[in-house]
Amino acid sequence: MLAFLGLLVLLLAALVIGAGVSGNGGSSRPLGSDFDIAGLHLTGLSVGELFLYGAVTGAVAVVGLSMVLGTLSRRVAAHRSRSLLRVSHRETAVLRDDRDRLSAQLQERAVPAADLTAELGAD
Repeated sequence: MLAFLGLLVLLLAALVIGAGVSGNGGSSRPLGSDFDIAGLHLTGLSVGELFLYGAVTGAVAVVGLSMVLGTLSRRVAAHRSRSLLRVSHRETAVLRDDRDRLSAQLQERAVPAADLTAELGAD
């Protein structure tokens, strides 16, 4: 949901920036004159105000991009964590099987206690 919202904010900011640049380009347009974006006319803007509006729009685009990338990085980290957990479970199962095998071998080789006392008493 957060990624979708971030993508929507990013696309809207990109559309505003694109409309502002394409509708007001060219050398015949003096800086700070009538400025229009998608039919909305902004008159009497100084160069500083125009720059400020552009900076705010760029900041909104950066916020949208950070929302998208933040969601994606959390998903990648969660996937990596699940992958490492699966590997750990596999290693644990292999070690458990090895422990059981070695324990069985040790019990096969062990001399029963009754036989050991009988051998010691006979000597």
